[in-house]
Amino acid sequence: MKLTNTSMNKFALPCAIALLSCAAYSGLFSMPLWIGGVIDSYDISSTLAGYMGSTQLFASVIAALLAASRIDKFGLTHVIASGLAVIVAANFISATTDNTILLFAGRGISGFGEGLLLASLNNAISRTDTPDKYFAISQTSIALFGILLFAATPHSITQFGVSGVFIMVVITASIGFLALLIFNFSSIEAIKCAIAPTAVNTKRYLLPLLSLGVLFIGCQGAWAYMERMGVEKSLSIQEISFFLIIGQLLSLAAPFSATRFAAKFGRKMSITMGLIISGSAVLLASQKIANESFFVAAGIFQFGTLFIVTSFYGFLAAIDSTGSSVTAAPAYLSFGSALGPAAMAGILRVEGYPELGFVIIVIYIIAVALLYAFSFDDNYVTSSK
Repeated sequence: MKLTNTSMNKFALPCAIALLSCAAYSGLFSMPLWIGGVIDSYDISSTLAGYMGSTQLFASVIAALLAASRIDKFGLTHVIASGLAVIVAANFISATTDNTILLFAGRGISGFGEGLLLASLNNAISRTDTPDKYFAISQTSIALFGILLFAATPHSITQFGVSGVFIMVVITASIGFLALLIFNFSSIEAIKCAIAPTAVNTKRYLLPLLSLGVLFIGCQGAWAYMERMGVEKSLSIQEISFFLIIGQLLSLAAPFSATRFAAKFGRKMSITMGLIISGSAVLLASQKIANESFFVAAGIFQFGTLFIVTSFYGFLAAIDSTGSSVTAAPAYLSFGSALGPAAMAGILRVEGYPELGFVIIVIYIIAVALLYAFSFDDNYVTSSK
């Protein structure tokens, strides 16, 4: 049984998904901004800042795994509310402290809240009859949020320092509570999904989930240091933010473009196309070529990322009708994302950004190999109508 597009949820559910998506991904999207900010404000190394980002993402992994096995017990509404509350509290701590240890703790707590919210959001979407559509709505909402975030960041950082970034996350998560008023999530809690993957499911869907995790080692590793790559090319924070905004504008077209591309060529090819776009952006940003290359990189990187995520979530929802793999997906995504900044920080201790770029490309190739090693029925290839 799936949630259908009745008149009651025709507008309420998309609006709720949009609000929760912005809150769930606020920490992830703001990471390159606050990583650069804490390096400057706290006078810490790029390596330590990268480990701080990884702390946030590892906490997200733990929370997503816990949520995936407990949503039926506690209910979607309670898990969503808990995730939002934790994000608000953690980022308030991060915005008001000048202690590095407390900042570390704040990032970890924020990640835990994000993991709860991501898992419950994916779980809710997997219960609908058109998950591709709602994943596209989710990713488009995130792109819009990114535009607002990068537009407001230069002024916010000027006024409040790095605390301004955390304050914006607090505001975003607080607004997210409106989703619980707009849509009654208890109405879909009766629609059962196999939240905890069985041993059979875990084995069957392990390769695509591992592919997603490996993919985001590279993807989040690149995103965490995207701002620093721009600085390395002698660009100002205003220039970097401007072109990241352009990238967010372009990425608005990515989710529904991915859905259309998958319908014609299949989800695996759609994921691969997203990786090609993302990989091109990484090389343009990281290599010692014309400074203008960063503008192109910033313009297409987020497009590629949202193209990948929309395609991958739709792929998982299609191959596993129980919803277990797509509910567990945030844990794998977050685990890969957590390893990304830490791994790239380790590389930057001995190498530069050009070498980092090539490492990310190798990671992408490994992710594609894992994806294509997974075999599935032909009727899973095309996108949901």
